[in-house]
Amino acid sequence: MKLVSEGEPGASEHRIIRAENNSGVKPHGLKESRTPFPFFSDMPPELRQDILEGRKEELLKTPEPEDPRRPDPDATLDPCDPASFQAAKLNHSETPEEPGAEWRAFVRELIALRQQEIVPRLRGIGGHSGSYIKTGPLAVCVTWAMGDGSRLRLRLNLSEQAQWGLPPPESRLLRREGEAGPDRLGPWSLDFSLSGTGT
Repeated sequence: MKLVSEGEPGASEHRIIRAENNSGVKPHGLKESRTPFPFFSDMPPELRQDILEGRKEELLKTPEPEDPRRPDPDATLDPCDPASFQAAKLNHSETPEEPGAEWRAFVRELIALRQQEIVPRLRGIGGHSGSYIKTGPLAVCVTWAMGDGSRLRLRLNLSEQAQWGLPPPESRLLRREGEAGPDRLGPWSLDFSLSGTGT
């Protein structure tokens, strides 16, 4: 697993961080569906072809080229086709009582947290409001300046080893998965925290 920062300094203000997992190890709690989850988008018709071509280009960059499950860019669904959206809907027949019910409850908790703590602070947020630092090859800390003057911070460790030297969380912890301390995250751990106006 490694973190990749795409984009050369000075070329763009935007950076994309992606996780490349070459170990075959999945984070704790990750569930797999037997039904693929396609990328979909609701954009104006004049952008449809550009979005489809952009999606194909992104799929060509997919890690693990030897993986037989790697998607075929030429066979990808049109992201703007309503059928792609329909195909992305959860098939409840594939989610047994456990662990499917537990996983759905977990997702509902995260959606509720976003609605309560993050969405109200998006109004007035400026462009380029986020910044990040890589605190190691497998750990990152991202901070957003929210529209109400508060700060939202994500600390994330994408490895099987503990990571040290991270900035501390903000004053109010919103969510934590795994183990963490003021400057440490345990394996496969993360936390979200908030400080400033409105906390």
